[in-house]
Amino acid sequence: MASTDNNTEGGFSVPLSFFTTTCDQQMPETSFSTPLTTLPEGLNVLVNSVLDNDQAEDFDFLINDEYVTTTLEKFLRKRGMNYEEIVNVEYTPAMQAQEGSKV
Repeated sequence: MASTDNNTEGGFSVPLSFFTTTCDQQMPETSFSTPLTTLPEGLNVLVNSVLDNDQAEDFDFLINDEYVTTTLEKFLRKRGMNYEEIVNVEYTPAMQAQEGSKV
C-alpha cells in the first residue's frame, strides 16, 4: 500500500510554490518540498538561497493573505489546509516597525 504522506528525511513535508507581486526577483515556477517544522526564518533562508542573494534579505510570507508566523504545520493545521497539495506562498519584503512607531 502506497503512503500518501509527504515524508522527507525523518519528517513530514509540504510542497510550496513561491510568488511575489512586490519584489523584482522571482522564484522559479517549481515547488519545493519543505519540512512542516519550518518557521518563517527557514523560509527566508530557502528564498535567499534560491534567489542567490549576495546579502540576505528579510521577507514576510503569506498564505491566502495571512502572515505565516508559526511553523508551517501549525499554520496549515489551524486552517484545515491539505499538506499534500501545493501551497502557494507569497513573499514580500519584511515590514519592520521602526522604533517608537505605533502599530
